[in-house]
Amino acid sequence: QRRALAIAGEFTSRDVAMFLWSVATLDIRMDPSLLVALQHRAIAIADDLNHQGVSTTMWSLASIGGKLEESTWARIAERAVAIAADMNTQDVSEILWALATVKNPPPNKVLAAAMFRRAGEQANECNPQTISNVVWAMGTFGDKGHLDLLKVLQQRALSILDEYVPRDIGMLVWGPATLGVKV
Repeated sequence: QRRALAIAGEFTSRDVAMFLWSVATLDIRMDPSLLVALQHRAIAIADDLNHQGVSTTMWSLASIGGKLEESTWARIAERAVAIAADMNTQDVSEILWALATVKNPPPNKVLAAAMFRRAGEQANECNPQTISNVVWAMGTFGDKGHLDLLKVLQQRALSILDEYVPRDIGMLVWGPATLGVKV
């Protein structure tokens, strides 16, 4: 981590996303000063992030935890909204999971709306984990503004029900239950 901190200003968008993903996946405790440096770098290179880089960076930052700077979250969210049309179902799922997981800063409503819209556009491509994450995020946000999407995702879930594992089933029913919506 010491070397990464020394050269953080040289990281490309891919380097930032890959490093953060690796730290999150391996559950390594990150030096707080390195987390700050990588957040500053993410702001500087945000326009270079592609759809996978945005979703990976957001998922990783949410998974790592620690103090997330509002300016970092806002800048990456801005980039995500700008390239929302490029997002695939996994990107959408990871971004909504990240937004629902991070409590500070609060969820970016513009980004959440863009991701819910994109989830609706791709509903027939969603797998059980994607559907469950999107529905879980709705419940976590207390968002009843996307009940049409919830119905579409429920129909998709029924069509691929044999692919569901217990975790996904739990999240699938938890979201609507939290919203007070019968499935």
